[in-house]
Amino acid sequence: MVWIAALALAALNTQVSQRNEVSCDLAPFIGGGSSSEGSLDSLTGVGLGCNVVLYDAGAWALSPRVEFVEQRWSVFREDESATYLNSYQARTLGLGLNVDYDLTEQWKLAYNLGFSMGQGEQDRNISTASSAQNLHLSGMSQRSLRHEFSVTRRMNERLSFLAGVQWDSAQQTWDAAAGRLEREDVAPGNKLTLTSGTGADIEGRVPQSSDYQALSFKIGVQMKVYSTL
Repeated sequence: MVWIAALALAALNTQVSQRNEVSCDLAPFIGGGSSSEGSLDSLTGVGLGCNVVLYDAGAWALSPRVEFVEQRWSVFREDESATYLNSYQARTLGLGLNVDYDLTEQWKLAYNLGFSMGQGEQDRNISTASSAQNLHLSGMSQRSLRHEFSVTRRMNERLSFLAGVQWDSAQQTWDAAAGRLEREDVAPGNKLTLTSGTGADIEGRVPQSSDYQALSFKIGVQMKVYSTL
């Protein structure tokens, strides 16, 4: 719906022309935030995205965007009886809409709104004084909505440096019963017992979903790969 509305507005503007330009950027990011399981202990990743300029109004341009993101994050918490560490990894492919505004010939501001979906995996570790339990889950699904503001400094006709800030809201779902379970128990006399199984063997309720809201910062490079200008 966002794409349709933006393209419709551009089509109504008689000053808008087609530029035929493709640019791609590569940028790592780092940040933090909160989740339904606790505060994010860390959030890191890298994104590779490409913009295709469809309309150019002189000072501003409208571009659909496709982006691949690889990211990791973790949630650490503890109480009187146990320590919990949940480690996540996800790979997503997203579509978005990018709006550029030229401040000068060298400096440019941009806003991007994107939606992405993908797959990932996680490890849910619980440690106590007498046991350690790890549940490995693959096939986790992730959906996210991202707002991004960035600034770009052009170095030459093709190469630019960029920096930006991202607000990300994401949700993960999984089938806990399909996870691989490994458990270590220390009995009296320091006797060690090792067991394995699936998430279905865990007693009590096992979470099937989580979500987070995160703020992250990125810095990277942008390369113009095609242009008719």
